[in-house]
Amino acid sequence: MIKGHIDFTLPTRVTFGSGKLIELREEIARCSFKRVALITSKDLVELKLAEKAVVAAEQGGAKTLVFSRGASNPTTKLVAEGVKELGPFDPDCLVGFGGGSAIDLAKGIGICLSHRTQDIKALQSNQEIEVRSIPVICIPTTSGTGSEVNYWAVISDPKTNEKLSIGHPAMAPHLAIVDPELTLTLPRKITLWTGLDALTHALEAYVSILSNRPSGLLALEAIKLVLENLGRAVNHGEDLAAREHMALASLLAGAAMQQVGLGLIHAMSHQVSGFYDTPHGLTNAKLLAPVFAFNLPKIPQEKRASLDSLSEMSFQEVLTEIDQRHGLTDEVITVRESDLEVMSNRAATNLNAKTNPRHPEPSEIESLYRSTFTVV
Repeated sequence: MIKGHIDFTLPTRVTFGSGKLIELREEIARCSFKRVALITSKDLVELKLAEKAVVAAEQGGAKTLVFSRGASNPTTKLVAEGVKELGPFDPDCLVGFGGGSAIDLAKGIGICLSHRTQDIKALQSNQEIEVRSIPVICIPTTSGTGSEVNYWAVISDPKTNEKLSIGHPAMAPHLAIVDPELTLTLPRKITLWTGLDALTHALEAYVSILSNRPSGLLALEAIKLVLENLGRAVNHGEDLAAREHMALASLLAGAAMQQVGLGLIHAMSHQVSGFYDTPHGLTNAKLLAPVFAFNLPKIPQEKRASLDSLSEMSFQEVLTEIDQRHGLTDEVITVRESDLEVMSNRAATNLNAKTNPRHPEPSEIESLYRSTFTVV
């Protein structure tokens, strides 16, 4: 007998596989989109990778405009600039092309355009979102965030040093095109950090207090795929099979977390990134082992056994071994003593902490910060 009720939503159609970028042309033609804005980063424009998406969009019959000011942590100000710049173009479709930051930026701009506002903070409350976003097609070029299959956008507010999680079904992407070939040139460190971001999503979804059978199946498969393929993707970036498996892991983890939320790793890392603009994947990676150890007493025995069965080592030992093998212990993130109290209090009340298996007190979070990062 299945205990309890299961709520499950997969809001985005997905097309997955090497060479699938061609689907952008087909979808634009099928939907008769005429003005497409590409939201991406300067790096991807310089690498000529974004040009592939522009060509596909134009082959589909659309006029294109490129907004290439994507940042590692998109801000409220950047969303406002995007809305202001794209407004006169009046796009009928946005394409988020890049990592999770570009995709989140596209979601943020899309929902603001449909509400005719430059202030995304005005849409923080679900009650404020009244109409659906203009269609957003998500094309990830990293394998980490899973943002292409959920309706959340994480946007930083530099005025308050907060990372805002803004989400509503009206923000669900129109289509996700996951083409692992786009990740083949991803640098080693970004491959590692985004891969561990996918592992974080999968692990936190797996041990979430809202976890259910479908989310657990997705999350556990994502964890297995990361453990089996991360090393090859990091050390042999040209290995397409490894890249495909990492892309699938990211996708499955993104679908799982859409259902059941995340946990304390994200609650804490959002504060660090909000205050210091640190890379999201690296910040999560630093917190993976210590927060898992903190949660371990409250993780159900059957889930602990499932995780331990994935390797000859315990899962805690696996996380420690990943740290050592990939040099994560040498990556230093510095936080200020004067910020710790505010960061700890915010993390304790963060949306992501609500689904963590162990309820954290601010003092416990502060101890985790101190043991994980360099405090000055």
